[in-house]
Amino acid sequence: MASKHKKRFRLLIQLGVAALIALAVALIQGLSLRDPVVESCRHLCDGFFITSVIYISLGGLVFISTTGFFDMFSYGVKSLAAYFTQRDKDFPHFYDFKCEQDAKRQDKPASYTVLYVGLICLALSFLLLALFNHLSP
Repeated sequence: MASKHKKRFRLLIQLGVAALIALAVALIQGLSLRDPVVESCRHLCDGFFITSVIYISLGGLVFISTTGFFDMFSYGVKSLAAYFTQRDKDFPHFYDFKCEQDAKRQDKPASYTVLYVGLICLALSFLLLALFNHLSP
C-alpha cells in the first residue's frame, strides 16, 4: 500500500516540475496575462510540448535501460578502466557481468512515472492546440 502512495507522490512531484518547466518555456515565448486567451493557449501549448519531448525522451531511456541494452557499453567502459588500472585479471567475463546486471535489475522494478508525465504533458499540449485552433479567427 505504501508503494502506491510513493508512486503517486513521485508522479505528483514530477507533474509539478513539468508544469513549472512548461510555464517557464511559455514565459520565455512571451506569455503574459494581458495577452488574449488565444495567444496564451499557443504559448502554453509550446511549453507543454517541449516539456513532453524532454520527459518522453528520458522515459524512453529509462525503459530501454531496463531491457539491458546498455550493459554492453557499461561492460566496455568498466573493462577498459580495469585494463588501464592493471586489474584486468580480476575483471569478470561479459556473460558473468550480464548475469550480475540481470540479477540487480530483477531486484528493483522500474518506475515509468517519467514516461507517464511526458504522455500527460503531450495530451495537454494537444488539448491546448485544439483550443487554440478553435478560438483562433
